[in-house]
Parts: sequence; structure tokens; C-alpha cells
Amino acid sequence: MSRASLPLLLLLLPLEAMALTLQTGSEATDTLPLVCAGSALETHPQNPDRAFIVCPAAGAGGITITPGMSIEFSGVDYFLPGDLNCSESSPFTQGTITNLFLDPLSGGGLRGWLATSNCELAVPFDAETGDDLWILYQGGLRRSVPTKRTISGSFLTYVDSGAGDAISSFATNLTSDVVRIGNYLLVATSNFALAGSNPVLNPGTVLRFLIDDSGAQTEIVPALPPYIVTSDPNPTALTLLPGGLVAVTNTGLLDVAVPPLVTGAGSIDIIDPVAGTLLGSFPLGAGNPGARSLAVDPTESVAVTGSHTFRQLFAFDIRGLERLPRPSIDPMLQRPSCNDVIGAEAGGLPCLRDRVIAAAANPIVLPPAPGTSGAAGFIVEARYGASGDFLAATSFNDGGLAVLAFDSRNLELPHPLLPSRFGAAQTLAATPPSGIFGTECCPGPMLVHANSAAGVDGSDVVWLTLGPTGIVSRARLAGALPPASGDWDADGVEDALDNCPLEPNPVLPQTDSGGIDSEEPDGVGDPCQCGDVDGDGKVLESDVSALRELLAGITDALPFPEKCNVAGAPGPGSCDLVDLVVLTRARAGLAPGLAQLCTPARP
Repeated sequence: MSRASLPLLLLLLPLEAMALTLQTGSEATDTLPLVCAGSALETHPQNPDRAFIVCPAAGAGGITITPGMSIEFSGVDYFLPGDLNCSESSPFTQGTITNLFLDPLSGGGLRGWLATSNCELAVPFDAETGDDLWILYQGGLRRSVPTKRTISGSFLTYVDSGAGDAISSFATNLTSDVVRIGNYLLVATSNFALAGSNPVLNPGTVLRFLIDDSGAQTEIVPALPPYIVTSDPNPTALTLLPGGLVAVTNTGLLDVAVPPLVTGAGSIDIIDPVAGTLLGSFPLGAGNPGARSLAVDPTESVAVTGSHTFRQLFAFDIRGLERLPRPSIDPMLQRPSCNDVIGAEAGGLPCLRDRVIAAAANPIVLPPAPGTSGAAGFIVEARYGASGDFLAATSFNDGGLAVLAFDSRNLELPHPLLPSRFGAAQTLAATPPSGIFGTECCPGPMLVHANSAAGVDGSDVVWLTLGPTGIVSRARLAGALPPASGDWDADGVEDALDNCPLEPNPVLPQTDSGGIDSEEPDGVGDPCQCGDVDGDGKVLESDVSALRELLAGITDALPFPEKCNVAGAPGPGSCDLVDLVVLTRARAGLAPGLAQLCTPARP
């Protein structure tokens, strides 16, 4: 197996404000031969001016950016040991490093974790010194956590035409990502049975381990349950989310042809790592969501991933996921995908399709880079700027860098996020055929570095390329981004400022007569105040009484029946005993609360 070095990238200087296109002059763009094709680029979790690069072959040193705008090597290297029993060869022919996770330790210091496929290991190292880190795994001293195991049960394989063969067991392989959260280490394995242009996949798994750093030697043992079966095949990335949760990106069936012969449906599963169960799944449909961690905006409200087969981004609302109920399902069983059902659940797992902002049916489409055409693409990575007001994404196939505005104002407002939060995308030539980039191609792993608090005007983009030898590039942006200023209900108030974005209420200031048992404004416009069935803009005892009388047959109708559906039952204007219970509990300050589930609050 090739050795792997992790050079250190050090970003030091504050730069002057910039606009938006790539500046390619010698004082604006830096490149550096890397002597390898980088497989991951991650910012130091405690210092945004430092980052790490994963190289699947030995390279020289780290990287620093000097005030003179040149990039040079420096820093700490870690070399993956060559004696880690990497003997697995099928379906691939050599060991591969797939991802990197940086784990801040409670007593100080920083531990790195490498996910290695074919070797099927999660390998720890000291990210500050470059030393190996030994662990106790099930009582034995090792330099890695083995991630190859046999999963037994009743399963079906996945093939291009649908469900495949029934199988009673399969071996985990293609270890794709690793994260540490609390006392748990999670490892995603994709479990290919056959790779290529007609792939066959076994069910995907997320392996669970307990990790104890309290003693002199870190101890790791398999947890119970020892694994979770994912909703769709090919889990390729794990992302830490607010509330102590983890997102699993299921890329789905994806072949190696360009353009692909197989386009699979993918999803994002939400895991409670402590309970060891799934909480819900975002069905994203066809397009193969990407193999890198999700881009999460700084307010922790909206997550974005890119497609592996189209020039597209997918987005979904991650607010309040920690409040989802814990379903009573066996996480080790294979279940139907939310992509394959139309109901609210798939095998007992909630389908979070009402939280999907943009996906296969309505994706964020990125235009081709200058001089290219076509819809096929491979979005390697998407990242928010530090200020949260823009996104950048690397477009591997066409050598492009896509940039688009994101409206981060008032994301806490209790109304659904809309596609209009995202501005029109621009795709720039990240790797032109001549000039400072030479003949390099294929921008891949990427990060956005902030030089000031000015958002897009104070950020650089740093990315790795594939070939011919691989380079690190850094560029400033210049020009202007089309703003995200949608107005869904056409009432003259931008969605980000509209207290009722799906129901016209154009009078400024917009009417907000109160909230639940209060006459104080609560940020919800009167036309959208769920539970306000008498139309006075507030949710009071009078609304509960009106609903109670309707259900008892004392009255025939409500003044505003469309606001009765506070429990989220399907169908407009639904009113039943469940709504009465939810309304009564909300007025008492008890869960689940009204949220914004009545008809005017959703498209």
C-alpha cells in the first residue's frame, strides 16, 4: 500500500476585500505542486488559519501562505504505516485513503482519523506531532480499528434494475468515512459486491464503537448495536450535526462510466449515535449525493451536498432534528428507502421529505464552466463561507468552481426555508487550460478561508486538483454575486424578512398581533399564525374553545379552518381531536408545539 502524508496548510495573512470571479494574476492566485492527487482537505477545528491535506502517496512537507502571496511547504507530516495488514483486493486492486476526521481531545491536542478502504481500517494519528497513536482494541494493542466484519441476517443486494439477490450475509468493505462524537466512533462502509459500470452493492452500514480516552491508553470496543443499516446503498460520508446527531450521506448506485450508465437514488439518514438508531431520512431522489461531508451553514439551519452525476446541489432543513422522536425500529434490519415510498414512513422510519428544499425534482442547477457544456458533472465538495452568505462548490468534470449567494438572514423565523434562499449560481473556470494553472485539471476537495468578516468579499478558495501530478491552488474572488432575494408570495417583502412568506401580507410593518397566549409579537405574521382559528392573530383560549365546540357539534364551521391543522395531518383544513390536543398542550407550554404546520405555512 502507498504511504500517505498529511502536509500542514497554514493560512496567515488578512487580504484586502475582493469581488467575485477568480482573480488569476500572480498576486491573486497561488499554486503548488503536490506530487500526488489529494483525497481530503480539512480545516483545523480550533484554528481556521490551518488545514490538513491527505495525500495517497508520500509528499513533501506542509503548506503555508506568506504575505507575499506564495504558497510553500512547512509543518507536520504523518506517514501511514506500511504494515497494517492491507490484504483485501476485491473489488478494488489497491488500498485507498477515503477521508480524514480531526478529533480535538478533551485534555488538549488533536487526533486525526484516516478511513482506509481495502485495508478496511480506521487509523488514528497525532495530528500535532505526526506520531502513530496506539489503541487498545478489545484488549489488544493496535495502531488501527478493524472495520471489516461479516454482517448476518436477511438482506437484498442492490442492482441497476432494482432489488437484487437475497443474501444471508455479506462482508463490509470500502470503508469510506470515520467520525468521533462523544464516546462513540462511527465508521461508514459502502460494501460493494461488484464495482464498475454495472455495480452490485450490499446494504450500507455504519459501524459503532465505544471509545474511552479517560485512561493512559485509549480503549475501543464494538458498541451495541454494533452497526446500523442505511436506508439507501453506498454510505460515503458522515457529518456531525447540531444536537449530537450524525448525518449519513447515502450516495446510492453509482458506476464508474462518464457520463454514468447508472444513476441511483440517494438519501441523507439522521443517526442518534448514543441510542444507536435512525431518526429519519431525507429522500433526495436520483443524482447520487456526494461523498464529502455536508456543508452546514454557520447558523446550523441548512445543509447542502453535491451530486456525483449532475451539475447540481441538494439542500435540506436541519433545524430541530434533535427533537425528532426515536422510532421503535431495529437499526440492524434492511428497510425500504423513503425514495421508494409515498407515505410518511418507510419501514417505520420517518421520511423527512417536507424538509427537503432542493433535490432531484427541483435541484440547484449549476451552470457549466466557461468553454464547457452539458448537464453531467461531479460535484466533489461544497462549503459555506465563514459568514454564511455564500456557497462554493468544486465541479470536477468541467474544471469549474461554482459560487452562489445564500441568504442567512432570520433563519430562526418559524417558517419553512425556501429555494429562494439561494441566489443564481455562477461557475468559474477553476482550472483553465493555460496560464497559471498550466495543464492541471479537475478541482476536487476544497475549503473556503475567511480573511475578514466581510463574507464573500473577504474569502479565498483553496482546492486540490487531480492531475497530472496534483496541485494546491488558492484564489481570491472578484465581481459580484446575484443576491438571494426571492419573494415567494409576491407581496413585496423578501422571503428572508417576510414573517409570513407563503401568504401575502404586504403592509409594512407586517402585522404580528401576538403569539401563543400572548399579545407580544412572536415573528409569525397574522395570516400564518397556526392555531388562530378565529383570526385575531393570537392563539388564545378562545381558539381552543372554538375548536372544541366544532368537534362537539355545537358549531358548524370555524372562521379560519385552514389554521386548525396544527398537528400536520395531510390535507388542507384538517381538524380533528389530535389538533385539539396539540393546541391545548402548546398553550400550556408542552411539546410538541404548533410549529408552522397548518396549510398557509407550507407550499
